Amino acid sequence: MAPAPRWRTVSLGFVSGVLATSVATSGPPVVYELRRRNLQGDEFRATVSAVLLIGDVLGIPILAAAGLIPSATVVLAVISLVPCVAGITAGSWISRRMEASHFIWAADLLLSVTGVATIVRALV
Repeated sequence: MAPAPRWRTVSLGFVSGVLATSVATSGPPVVYELRRRNLQGDEFRATVSAVLLIGDVLGIPILAAAGLIPSATVVLAVISLVPCVAGITAGSWISRRMEASHFIWAADLLLSVTGVATIVRALV
């Protein structure tokens, strides 16, 4: 598949960044583009993980510098590491057993739900 046009990549990166620091939901534009490009399975999961990690590595210092990350949040993040690793392990186990059609269905459903949740959050 041909690479996405640069303007689309830049636009989705910008929207994802705005969503990350405004409503903490940066994934939907990334998921939308990867689904549009028909990425599936391991390639889809790895790409989403890499993009979101890079966004978080850039966004967290910006939020911290603005004084928007209280110490209680840092404690909560540290406490969540073990359950997060357990969830990643469970998700990896599930993904190895998931059929491609179920993966596509699940990704589209979650994209729709998070899109609606983001809109509701922005309006409330």
